[in-house]
Amino acid sequence: MPELAPDLALKALADRQRLRLTHALLGGELCVGDLVTLVEAPQPTVSRNLAILRRAGWIEVRRAGAFAFYRLAPAGDGFRDGVLEGLARAARGDRELARDRKRAERMRAGGGCCPGAAKAPGNGTEG
Repeated sequence: MPELAPDLALKALADRQRLRLTHALLGGELCVGDLVTLVEAPQPTVSRNLAILRRAGWIEVRRAGAFAFYRLAPAGDGFRDGVLEGLARAARGDRELARDRKRAERMRAGGGCCPGAAKAPGNGTEG
């Protein structure tokens, strides 16, 4: 994975919904349907924000038939890792992010709303 461009990467996280989506993916992969449910926003809005995060290098998509599963892009540099560590620490004091994290964990534990979610590598449900 190439290094993130700091200005583009931080700009992508400057939106509350994109920050919430990124934070939810700290625990592993989720399908777009679960992310829509999590942030309680229309699917086109969530998909647009996921596309921005993908272009900025924060996340990647895996397609399985008609379903799209999102996860954080693999670690690539100290900047990216530092920002994600900071996000995880900052979220401890943010009720909405803490709630999102718990809901995302329950979604993963329940297999998510899309078929194949629990079987995918890197989704936070393996061993």
